[in-house]
Amino acid sequence: MTPETAPETAPETTAPETTAAHSNECSVLKASRSIRARKGVRAPPESLYEFLGTLDNHWLLTDRFVSLVRLHGPVQSRTGGEITIRGPWGLRRHARTWLDADEHGLRLVGTAVVGRRTVARVTWALTPIPGGTDVELTASVLAASPLDRTLLIVAAPWLRRRFLAAIDRLEEQALHPPRPARFTGTSVPPRDA
Repeated sequence: MTPETAPETAPETTAPETTAAHSNECSVLKASRSIRARKGVRAPPESLYEFLGTLDNHWLLTDRFVSLVRLHGPVQSRTGGEITIRGPWGLRRHARTWLDADEHGLRLVGTAVVGRRTVARVTWALTPIPGGTDVELTASVLAASPLDRTLLIVAAPWLRRRFLAAIDRLEEQALHPPRPARFTGTSVPPRDA
């Protein structure tokens, strides 16, 4: 991977309608179920927000379980992307994501859609604390297929550990930024030791 390698881009996609399309009562999760990880990091909220606000950086937060497949929109002005999640028991899910709200300096809010019936709201919240920032990463499930509803119940602890690992990598990136590079495609780039 070289710094000048541009990320793969795809045509702009629009957010699917999440109310009418996901209103079938037997296929939705009736009560919102959230998976949340929260941790204090030794970096100011401004630097974390600057990093998170550039979706091109998000591949640096992935691990062997999450691959950033593609980003949508022009470089440095991304609007969303696609990820693949490799879960326990060899399960694999593909999600389409996009940025919904950017509350400058406070939080980034996005949507992730898996298949036709599973929709989650993903939020990065940054709160200043003495010596750093309280970082909270939350996925609130708005609707879920029967399969995904079952997977969420069983895999919630695993997902929470993935969220905590992403917060750890965010802190690492803020404290020890790598040389400039960009997401280049379908694989997770090697990390410098």
